[in-house]
Amino acid sequence: MKRKILLSVAVVLVLLAGCKKKPNEQNIQISRYEKAVFSIDPKNVKQDLKALYPEYEVFLGQDYMDTNNILRLYNFITDPEISTIYETTMEVYPDLDFLEAELSKAFSNIQKHYPDFVVPKVYTYVSGLDLENPVIYFDTTLIIAIDLFLGDTQEVYLRAGIPQYKINRLTKDHILPQCVVAIADNYIKIPDRNNTLLDLMLLAGKEMCFLDAALPNIAPEYKIGFTKQQWEWAEANEKNIWRLLIQEQLLYTTNRRAIVKFMSDAPFTKGMDEAAPARLGVYIGWKIINSYIKTNSSVSLSEIMSNTDSQDILNQSGYKP
Repeated sequence: MKRKILLSVAVVLVLLAGCKKKPNEQNIQISRYEKAVFSIDPKNVKQDLKALYPEYEVFLGQDYMDTNNILRLYNFITDPEISTIYETTMEVYPDLDFLEAELSKAFSNIQKHYPDFVVPKVYTYVSGLDLENPVIYFDTTLIIAIDLFLGDTQEVYLRAGIPQYKINRLTKDHILPQCVVAIADNYIKIPDRNNTLLDLMLLAGKEMCFLDAALPNIAPEYKIGFTKQQWEWAEANEKNIWRLLIQEQLLYTTNRRAIVKFMSDAPFTKGMDEAAPARLGVYIGWKIINSYIKTNSSVSLSEIMSNTDSQDILNQSGYKP
């Protein structure tokens, strides 16, 4: 009997050891401001705010008891459309366990390349569909507008007049890439000179490369914001896109119209097949950076992010689709 007990203890210890976190993996706990703010009693805003302030100062600010601030918050939580967005958010995301786990992995991957990276405090909130700021990162704080990732069939997006090509990216699969993009922008050195199309393509390519390092298991179309069909079109037409850039001598142009055509968001790339996604410059920039990594395997991620010599990167990449 004693031997059986000892064996049982040994098995439990082995199982517990297997359940331990991997080295350097972070234990992320997301603070949900949307839950806190919509728990406020509209009849007792001032008093309820005092209870929230210590945890949510980043949202409320030091002058949170100002009359105008209290009125704005009251109007926000009693707005019928905002309330609908909040209710939909809670239906889609009753908990964020999956996001806490995936962010933990992503932050650990970033620390492999940047040991000084400080794991941020993570918050979510309902933004009222602020499309310009899906994720904000500053001072080791990461703030996610969780109402911008409710799924591409949500009625709230259609009522808000958001175009379908943007709605396609308002899904759960795009949360992690958007979080890492916000962080990546703090590690990419910007060239001092006027930016050519090539400069901008490679800056965007570095962003995608950073995502590859932090999120190795995420499908590429979610990183770049294409649909599956758009990604497949780009893959099938990579050579043609590159040929167009070379034949029309666009790599070194600073012409705004050309830059907008290849770098800005839109339903598709003007002047091309309507199946061609917008932001094809980002796609080609990513391909050039990946080619550079393959031919310069000893170069670290931080060195790639710091290299502002676009011509040097292009030359050393040996990129030939």
